[in-house]
Amino acid sequence: MEIRKLSYFVSVVKHKNFTKAAQEHHMVQTAMSRQIAAIEEELGVVLLKRNNRTVLLTPAGKVFYNKALKVIELYNEMISETQKTAKLHPKVLEIGFGHYEHILIAQVVSEFKTLYPNIDVLVAKYSYNDLITNLQAGKLDIVFTLPFSPAFVSPDETVVKQVFPSTMYIIVNKKHQLARFDTISADSLNECTLITLSEDSGPCSLDILRQFTMTAGLIIKDIINANSLESQILMVESGLGVAFLPSICIKHLTPNVKAINLKDFDPGNFVAMYQKSNENPFIKTFLQLASINDS
Repeated sequence: MEIRKLSYFVSVVKHKNFTKAAQEHHMVQTAMSRQIAAIEEELGVVLLKRNNRTVLLTPAGKVFYNKALKVIELYNEMISETQKTAKLHPKVLEIGFGHYEHILIAQVVSEFKTLYPNIDVLVAKYSYNDLITNLQAGKLDIVFTLPFSPAFVSPDETVVKQVFPSTMYIIVNKKHQLARFDTISADSLNECTLITLSEDSGPCSLDILRQFTMTAGLIIKDIINANSLESQILMVESGLGVAFLPSICIKHLTPNVKAINLKDFDPGNFVAMYQKSNENPFIKTFLQLASINDS
C-alpha cells in the first residue's frame, strides 16, 4: 500500500469529510472516495461509516487510523533524517588556493584521498580576492591564502587558522649585485625593480604590497606585475628585477636564481579559512591531516 493512500485516509478522518480531504490533496471528491474504497477493498474490511453529514471510524478503522499515523510519522522522520545525513556527509570537499599554497596542500590531498577514496576533492587556483568571494558564497569549503586575507572577512562568520609558517626571501638573478649575500636587510632593496603577483583588489593588491614595503622601510624604484609564480621566477632569472618569495617556494627555483634571506621581514603565516555555517564534516578532517590545531 502506497504511503500517499495512508495520507488520504488520515485526511478524511481528520476532516470527517471527503470533500474537505479532497481539497487538501488537490483532487475532486469522487477521486478521494475511490482512493478510500480501494484501501478497504485491499484490506477486505470496512474502515469508515459514511452518511450525508459526517464520516465515522469503524473499530477496524480506528486501529488502521492509529497505525497509519505512526507509519506516516516514521516515513516523514525517515525522509528528514536521510536528507539531513546527506547534507552533513557530502561526497565533495572543495578547496581553493592562491599563487603559492598548492605547494603546502598537495601531500595533504594525497593523504586525504587514501583515507577517504569515495570523497571527491576538488582543488582549484583562484585570485586571492576570488578566494574570499567564493568562500563567502559557499562555493568553496576551505581556502588556503595569504596572511593578509583575514582582514577581508568577518570574524563572526569565518574561522581563520594560522597554518604553515613561511619566512620571506628575496630572489635575484645570480648575476645580480645582491647575489653575493646570503642575508640582507630590507633597505638593501631600495631602488630595486620589484616583480610582483599583485592583483587589482583584495589581500594581494598593489595597495597591500605598498603598505607592506612601506612598513619595512623600502623605497621601490619600479614595480612589474607577473601573472603566475612560474612567470615571476622566469622574469627574475631574466634579470628584469627581484621578487619576494615565501620560503615554501624556494625548492622550485631555477638554477640561475638565488634566494636571499630577508632579515627582520615577517609578513606572518599562511592561513586556512572556512565559514562557520559550513557543516561539511570533512573540513576539520582535512585540516587535522594538515597538522592544523583546530581547537
